[in-house]
Amino acid sequence: AGATLGTQTAALITSGYGYPSAPAGIPQTQIYDGSGWSAGGALTDPRTYFAGAGTTAAGLVFGGTDTSPPYRTGVTEEYNGTAWSEQSDLGTARYQNVGTGTQTAAMCITGNASPGNIHSTAVEDYNGASWTAGTATSIGKHLAMGCGTSTASVAFGGNINPYVIVGTTEDWNGTAWSAGGAMNTERRAGGGVGIQTAALCFGGAQLPSPSPTRTNVTENYDGSTWTTNPATLATATRDGSAAGTNTAALLAG
Repeated sequence: AGATLGTQTAALITSGYGYPSAPAGIPQTQIYDGSGWSAGGALTDPRTYFAGAGTTAAGLVFGGTDTSPPYRTGVTEEYNGTAWSEQSDLGTARYQNVGTGTQTAAMCITGNASPGNIHSTAVEDYNGASWTAGTATSIGKHLAMGCGTSTASVAFGGNINPYVIVGTTEDWNGTAWSAGGAMNTERRAGGGVGIQTAALCFGGAQLPSPSPTRTNVTENYDGSTWTTNPATLATATRDGSAAGTNTAALLAG
């Protein structure tokens, strides 16, 4: 449940659960070059269930859990290839959110927000300096997946309440959200990579906690329709860290 960004041969994973010693989040960042892992700069505010955008040389992470009530944070940090630095917070603290875009043009989509807005429709836009309110999605959810840019994003799957997992899809064209095709395998907390018209989703959970059923199913999205891919994960998993494109993806953790 750490934040991930980048490509299959230049990926970054930071923080996330560190059982048993750090359930609230570890500070470590790891960089993947396509063959091995190396240490990156430590995250200033360790946390879990947050989102990332950008590249290993210009990264962005935002949202996540916190160790004190209401257990949500809006903390935003930028990565310059060496070190993390805190930036302006999200307008609404949240976790289990979706991140798309780049360090200077990012979107924070839905999530578990506070107070009382567990399945949020809220969207915020980042311009490299601060967050502003964006256009809300039609369906409030958390633990959804997504990918794309600030003008062409797609968000799919997730929970619409604690006990209902969906396969709904929404597409963003820079102005408005519209309904896309339904996923063949409904899921939450899977990997989502690629662009709006060439997206990939893999893994995830099909039943809610405390005993979610993990899946190894992979699906492709062409901007309107989901198709089940014959390539399946070797190990069914959820809450992993995903990066890359629909033809060169990475899943870790």
